[in-house]
Amino acid sequence: MIDIASLYSTLLTATFGGVPFNVIDTSQEVGRRVQRFVYPGIDDAAFQDLGADDGPIAIKGMLIGDDYIAQSRLLRAVFRSPGPYTLVHPWLGSFKVVLAPGQRPRISLTNHELRIARFELQVLPYNPSAQPGLDTLAKLETQLEALTADAENWMANAMAPAVEALAAFGFVQGYLTTMYGVFSSAISAVTGSATEISAAVSGDLSLLQTPTTAPSANWAATTAAQLAAVPLAIAGAATPPVPAAVAAGGVTSPAAAADPSDTVMVLLAAIAGAASVGGNTPPGPALAAAMQAVMIGAAISAASNIIYDSQQAAEAQAAILYAALDAAIHAAGVAAQTDPANAAPVWRDLVATKAALSADMNSLVGRLPAVVTINLFSTTSAWLLAQYISGDTPGEVFATYQDIISRNGIFHPAIIPAGPVEVLN
Repeated sequence: MIDIASLYSTLLTATFGGVPFNVIDTSQEVGRRVQRFVYPGIDDAAFQDLGADDGPIAIKGMLIGDDYIAQSRLLRAVFRSPGPYTLVHPWLGSFKVVLAPGQRPRISLTNHELRIARFELQVLPYNPSAQPGLDTLAKLETQLEALTADAENWMANAMAPAVEALAAFGFVQGYLTTMYGVFSSAISAVTGSATEISAAVSGDLSLLQTPTTAPSANWAATTAAQLAAVPLAIAGAATPPVPAAVAAGGVTSPAAAADPSDTVMVLLAAIAGAASVGGNTPPGPALAAAMQAVMIGAAISAASNIIYDSQQAAEAQAAILYAALDAAIHAAGVAAQTDPANAAPVWRDLVATKAALSADMNSLVGRLPAVVTINLFSTTSAWLLAQYISGDTPGEVFATYQDIISRNGIFHPAIIPAGPVEVLN
């Protein structure tokens, strides 16, 4: 008796959606998406190349065996299930595919070929592109990196002008020590996380206190990086790095994290304190505007670590950042009128940063609960009010009770006088 499977033993094996089959032949259309345009009164056509265009992969396969009916039913179920599917191709390898639009697979059974089912299908490689707006924070961080790099370049070029280089060097020395005082004052003014921020920034800040006394090769780029490192270190105080190794005497604990709200306050205070540091003597205005851009970028980065409890809290923080951004955009725009080569890239980065921040905050605010005001007509206990708000979810009642007390500054939770009370919706 002839074994049907042995007759087709030279066929290669593939799988579609986990169902194995034998490949008869396969092909794929490849090329470009070229659009042809014709116009009235013009004999020659115009063409526009719209990019690469890989067409569908056509496959002709066979299901062989005594259970070929069961195999065909299994493959039919896969064809009817939603994709994407995994195709293990004998020549192209393993990858995700979807069925080609308008090309339904065809399964053929005939009495001339018992124990064999044939099928044809066309598939397209599945390469989903990232949907816009889903990762707004990553886009914001990328934009902040570009802003910092362009601002550092602006500062470096301003510090080393083609003429009066020694005078500019002397000015920068004084600017560094003044900025040391600005940052130190801003950090000491914060009551909550001053210790954590000081520990995170001490190394970078000390470089501003004792600047070099003589210009060296690439001193301008080095000094610009040192200036930018301080606000970046302040922003990073909210997310200190985890130690990479264990100390010889025992476990090494990570540095204490600062409250991100405090780091934002420090950076905004430093922006205000540095507003008049540069003066009107070059390179003072350029350094002031560039540092303003670096510091607002660091403040936005630090604010991304804040955990907001309500829409109103996020919107209030966003309004503060928008105002600081607008001031930095104005300063860079004024500088771009006389130094477009260095200031214009920073201005563009600031405008793009505002757009990225707006997209990220809008995405964040939409996921937060709103604060609503409830008007009490008589004396009520905080616990009763919490039961009224979150009674359908008993696990949230106590958290709501605590939020009512802290949000409204209630000293006697059992006796809330009549009047408006703010609660999370």
